[in-house]
Amino acid sequence: MKPGDFPPRFWTRACLARGFLRADRGDHDGALAAWRLGLPRTDPSLAWSRDRDHPFTLVQQIMLAAFGQEFSDAEVETITQHLFPPSANQSFNRDLVKTFLPELNPEVVGPVVRALAQTGEGRRLARQLAFREIAYPELSRGVLVAGFVGIMRHQLEPCRLSEVEEGLLRQLGQDLYSAYGAGQLSQRHLLALSQLAVLWRNQPAFLGWELSARPFDPRLRGPAAYFFGLRYLHVFKNPGQAAGYFRKALQDAKLGSELHKLATAEVERLKNP
Repeated sequence: MKPGDFPPRFWTRACLARGFLRADRGDHDGALAAWRLGLPRTDPSLAWSRDRDHPFTLVQQIMLAAFGQEFSDAEVETITQHLFPPSANQSFNRDLVKTFLPELNPEVVGPVVRALAQTGEGRRLARQLAFREIAYPELSRGVLVAGFVGIMRHQLEPCRLSEVEEGLLRQLGQDLYSAYGAGQLSQRHLLALSQLAVLWRNQPAFLGWELSARPFDPRLRGPAAYFFGLRYLHVFKNPGQAAGYFRKALQDAKLGSELHKLATAEVERLKNP
């Protein structure tokens, strides 16, 4: 048997599962070999590509590369080239992605995925994917929320989140996923997100926080404001702006909630540096 004998979705899943079975027996080298057997360099038929009918094929390939210790930033660049090839109207689509979605640049995605692969959560998600231990909707939620948390954590460096802050961030990711799945995020929300993304990058925005965040439910808006505050405080070194975001988080936080306690502590700390 060779990769070309099967659709990529089956081959990559089999390699992922085989690697875990070998790892469970303590065969580290055998596990690496199994995972690497599912990578594009093994066979042209496994080239990085989007399978609209089976989107988890790409996720399986990424996990194989991460567990096979071959998910370098250069490999992320290769994936971007395959997923966003040049077209007649856009000579370099991946450059547009880098410009408008810098959070998905190789130097962000690479470290996030490599770090996730080293965690218990990452291995659990990969096993659930390989052995189909849970339904696709649950699996999709788990993968997307883990990716969201990882990217946000990376974007907040050098800030180190506390256990409570980590829980708040994960809940925000789950609430965003639920809102999207329930059809509660309209075109208006997506347009507002584009403005919030500009503010997140500390770039001049046509609309400020108040107008951009207004369409969102307080359970999304409050935690988001708190993490904006952390980013402005630790990344952009702007305590004045950070305090403003912490106060906005307080406005949407329920009295006595973890968000209320966290935001209150930050506001008081910035009052008395």
